[in-house]
Amino acid sequence: MLQKKTRILILTSDYQFAAVHIFKRNPNLKVVLWIHESYESLQKTSKNYMKLFNQGIKEADCIVCLTQDSYNYFSKLNSNCVLIPNFVHLPGNSQISDLSSRNISATSRISFFLGIKGIDVLVETAKFISSKYNITFAGSGSEKEIKKLNRIEKNEGVSNRIILEGPLHDAELLHHYVNSSLFISTSRSESFSLTILEAMSLGLPIVAFSTAGARYLLDNGKYGCIIEQGAVQEFAKRVNQLMNNDKKLLRYQRLSLKRAKDFNPTKIMEKWNRLLEKLNTVDY
Repeated sequence: MLQKKTRILILTSDYQFAAVHIFKRNPNLKVVLWIHESYESLQKTSKNYMKLFNQGIKEADCIVCLTQDSYNYFSKLNSNCVLIPNFVHLPGNSQISDLSSRNISATSRISFFLGIKGIDVLVETAKFISSKYNITFAGSGSEKEIKKLNRIEKNEGVSNRIILEGPLHDAELLHHYVNSSLFISTSRSESFSLTILEAMSLGLPIVAFSTAGARYLLDNGKYGCIIEQGAVQEFAKRVNQLMNNDKKLLRYQRLSLKRAKDFNPTKIMEKWNRLLEKLNTVDY
């Protein structure tokens, strides 16, 4: 049961968005939808209750989007839309990569659901990346998904090219990033991609397939390399070029560090505080 004193309710998943009409029965409650997925992903995951999902989008008191793409889409459905990205915070993130490693890092959940995380694309891409470099992969997944990944790696002949490090946290995750010279993202869809931002904050150049998150964080290619979805060989070519060019790596490192400053916790929390204060006013 919701407490009577509750004034603001923040919902974060598509099935919760579909229940907005229920929460709105309380006239004193402000309902905020915090969108963490791209609209393409949400359309797929909510297909069995699309009517209620769309109703929830329209009836919410406010929608918080993480990227410009998301804001552009949802602001057409609900005028009370704001853009507030996630912030980056890694313990000890004053460290930066010295760009001397032959490792290329990747971080993601190991999931083949709807192909969103592009794990199969990572394996395909590895075939075209120079054997001089290792791909170190941090991420968790079910036993079934990990076995599927191992099977695909074996079939594609890249079993020794992708080093699975398992789920990493805090100092181990920090080492994962810093002990590499480049970060890659092969996702097909990402609303924000915190892993890209984490890597940027530690001075890693970025090569990513085009997603809403990558386009926003890299400002459409200003702060890193964005490759069209499906262009696997072009992606690998860009990786090889960067890893073989110290000057370009250093240039992109500086761009990553510059962009990461836009997402410090103080700046982002100020935006949230202003929003919550506004929602708490009677006339919002």
